[in-house]
Amino acid sequence: MRSTTSQHLNRTGLSNAPKLARELVQGTRSTRPSSEGNAESMASVRIAYSRNGEPVGSIPPPDPEAAPSKALAGAPIFLDKLGERLAFERSGVRLYDALLSKFDAFGTWKNGPARADLEEIRKDEFAHFMMLRQAMVDLGGDPTAVTPSADVHGVASQGLVAVLADPRTTLGQSLEAILVAELVDNDCWENLSDLATALGKEELAEKFQDALTEEREHLRRVRSWLGAALNQTATGELGDVFLARAKERERRTAGRAAERQVKTKRKRSGSAKPKRASARNGAKKASKRGAKTGRRRAQAR
Repeated sequence: MRSTTSQHLNRTGLSNAPKLARELVQGTRSTRPSSEGNAESMASVRIAYSRNGEPVGSIPPPDPEAAPSKALAGAPIFLDKLGERLAFERSGVRLYDALLSKFDAFGTWKNGPARADLEEIRKDEFAHFMMLRQAMVDLGGDPTAVTPSADVHGVASQGLVAVLADPRTTLGQSLEAILVAELVDNDCWENLSDLATALGKEELAEKFQDALTEEREHLRRVRSWLGAALNQTATGELGDVFLARAKERERRTAGRAAERQVKTKRKRSGSAKPKRASARNGAKKASKRGAKTGRRRAQAR
């Protein structure tokens, strides 16, 4: 593993040239701003632009021939968020492609990732992408369209791509960017699963929950690899503090997963009760109608 903490001349700080630093500060005091205004003026301009600006993209309407007419009635946000995850998982495959190149260039460290580990996660990301693509098609959406949320996440994650594409960054530094992506991925899969459950799409919600379980494992692995690298760089060995924290995180993750499963079961059982009640009510009404009809027939005789 190539060291990123070796000490060499760094020209980015003012302490390298204190005389020039004083001259620089003096220059800022003697030079007038190029325009009038302050932070409040800048904020007012941002507010004006925000109020008058166009929205970030749009959500294409579902294809009426490809999806049932009631499939997503009143819930375009679901297509928007599907498009977001679709684009992010596609980018995730590319991020792990770049990470594999870093592995081939620099190798790993003790308790760090093996190439097979990275290939497995890449395979999971691609499987998630294909599952989301099929879900979008089944619902009548266009999997190639960039929805508003997909656009926002694409802009927000540009820095992650830049880190992994930079030839100067190491495997460890690239994993720092992957950690950011995995943290976002975990929260967004939770939101998508909850949204599917709220819309009554239980089959999709289960698929999303399965993907979330895999993403949690990705996050656990990345955290473990990074922690091992940091500990060994600092002390030359795996510290007890790191090992204890890793075990505690695994315990909390398992606890949250169990709680989430219980909540999901309660939601599903709760949504099923009104249906059973309505069925009983319907049976009672039918029996009453039958009784009335029988009395009328008896009277007619």
